[in-house]
Amino acid sequence: MEEQETQAGEQAQQEKNIIQHKCPLCGAPLKYSASAQAVTCEYCDNTFAMSELKADDAKDGKEFDWGEYRSAHSGETLEGTLTYECQSCGAAIETAKTTIATICPYCSNNVVLKKTSTGGLKPNLIIPFSITKDKVPGILKSFAWKKKLLPGNYFNSCKIGEIQGVYVPFWLFSSRLDGSMKFHAEKVRHYTEGDYEVTQTDVYSLVRSGSMDFAKIPVDASIKIDNDLMDSIEPFDYSKLTEFDTKYLAGYFADRFDSPPESEMPRAKTRMTDKAEKLFNSTVSGYSRVYVQERSLKLVKPQVKYALLPVYLFTCKYDGQNYHYAINGQTGKFAGTLPISKRKVRLMFFLNFFIAFGITFAACVLLQLFV
Repeated sequence: MEEQETQAGEQAQQEKNIIQHKCPLCGAPLKYSASAQAVTCEYCDNTFAMSELKADDAKDGKEFDWGEYRSAHSGETLEGTLTYECQSCGAAIETAKTTIATICPYCSNNVVLKKTSTGGLKPNLIIPFSITKDKVPGILKSFAWKKKLLPGNYFNSCKIGEIQGVYVPFWLFSSRLDGSMKFHAEKVRHYTEGDYEVTQTDVYSLVRSGSMDFAKIPVDASIKIDNDLMDSIEPFDYSKLTEFDTKYLAGYFADRFDSPPESEMPRAKTRMTDKAEKLFNSTVSGYSRVYVQERSLKLVKPQVKYALLPVYLFTCKYDGQNYHYAINGQTGKFAGTLPISKRKVRLMFFLNFFIAFGITFAACVLLQLFV
């Protein structure tokens, strides 16, 4: 009897930890449609605006707050996995602790895991997908056709793996930057004075100072996703940022962050200070030589928001190698490395060589004719 009560209690807890958005008309699973920008039911073909559906997750947990997070989760570790029971077919779903949304591998039901999507770790903002999965192969081809050194049989031989629509966790940092830079500058002038060639060097000490405001500087908060790949698909259109709602996750994968704001703050700071340095440098012109003597750049009261941004991830296998690609799920911007044809490289080398040789030979012939 006690064992049955324990099992019933565990099942009730599992149900509390899973959010499954159901069609209010037929009870089938709902899915967020990037093309319709609404939630759709694939069984009864009905479409629902976000505002039409009950906000089942609105009362669950608070939005991410950096100060509260640092106090409550400063020693948190994220190793291991969690197991949930699919409420549609009863299958056990084993997933990483950082998973927010997934798809049941047995019944293809869309599952949002409440334990990681809400609570103190609930994202503040989200940009919904606006590009559908069927557009991804076309985006790859459009990008690849422009690459002259791509192997000729690439599209016939490459095997595109599963295309996954993933909401990638990002930190959006905002801050004021106060700073100053001191430059050593020289103006060099050459002139003749009597029998002498004179070089005159005037030396200047220049100081530039000011403040800049930065808003929503993105840094991906997932250790397992390549930072350069995520940087390459920027920018996102932040005017489309909206309040987080788990219904946007239906039909997609989503991860919770596994790198806290403190760990990613240096990357955001570097992006801000690099921009500030370029602007300070642009104010120093008209000199023969310039170099920086001192710099003092600091962030004042930095803040951060937790956001989920839409990305398509997939792999192409070609000639025994895997090539990893990412596409901005909002703008369609593509990033990734394409293979290079060694034969085309050699052909290009010899072609350039013979062109250069031909130009040189023609110049020599003309020179002989007119000498």
